Order: sequence, then structure tokens, then C-alpha cells
Amino acid sequence: MNMFARMIFFSVVILALCGVEAFGQASPSAPGDQEKCGSIKAAPFSRTDAPVIFGEPYIVPAIELKVVDESTGKPLARNQVIIHYEWLWWEYPYPERPLGVWSGASELTQCVTDEDGKIALPEHKVEPRGWYNGKMATGRKPKFDKLSVQVFVGDHIIAGEYSKSEIDKLQREKKAVITFPVN
Repeated sequence: MNMFARMIFFSVVILALCGVEAFGQASPSAPGDQEKCGSIKAAPFSRTDAPVIFGEPYIVPAIELKVVDESTGKPLARNQVIIHYEWLWWEYPYPERPLGVWSGASELTQCVTDEDGKIALPEHKVEPRGWYNGKMATGRKPKFDKLSVQVFVGDHIIAGEYSKSEIDKLQREKKAVITFPVN
């Protein structure tokens, strides 16, 4: 299954598992203070066996994410947002790739924007890990890759991502706010 198909599949599964009654609306059974993000947990269908190789931990800084309508600039209040903390690990064997391939894994948290279209993501330590440590993985330790954002608006999902280099730039510039335009 290619990466795009995996993303769509996981998005649908996440919707089912997270208790969303309708796209863009938080479940009424969600905690009272919905502006806060839930706990960070393994993504659905993550491997449950023990990892055998670990990469260098990566600290994703505390970030304020502001979700706005791209055409008007107005904040999008009370929209569900799912954040994926993604890393890569060397997978071997892998179909159609005789030498192996970088595969993605992630942890996620579910949030709801406040009246100003904002969510506050706390600092999070990502510990990249993998499930293969044989000779084909020589020199290929798991590594943090990106932060993926999915915003549920009306009857569709708007997705975007911020690479490790973009997050590093935020840290260097001492910025903690990301504006996420939605069309």
C-alpha cells in the first residue's frame, strides 16, 4: 500500500476510534476542557511487538497551532485536529524492495481548537524505534521525520506536515506559533 493510501486508511480508522460523530465536530463524550489535547498514544494499527532498535530521541517543542480559514483569515473554532509525531525506521524484508525500505511509524494526539482556532501542543519527546536490526539496517537507525496535522472541516480533512528541518528552524528562531491555513 503506498504512503497516500496508508494516510487515507489511517485517517478513516482514526475517525472511527476517536469517537467523532460528524466530521469537524468533537464527540460530546470528550473531556470537558476540549481545547486541550488528549494524551499521546500509539497510532492505530501500530506494531505491538517490542522494538529492537532505537534512534536518537527528538524533542518537539511546545507549539501553538492556529487554524484559520485561508480565504478570510478567520479562526476555525471547535474543529477536531489530529497531530502525528512521525518517525522512520528501516523495514526488512519488504515486498518489492529486496534491500528494504524506510517505513513510517507514529504516535498521535487528538485536539479540538478553541474559539480563537488555537490548540496548544506541549513539548513532546519522540523516541524513534524500529523492529528490524539486522545487517540490512547497518547505518540506518530510526529517526524523527515530521509532524503531520489533520484538520477536520465540514465533510473533509485538510492535511499538512512540518518537517524536522522546519521544526528545527522554529526552535532556532525561538518561535512557537504555527498558522495552519485551511481552504
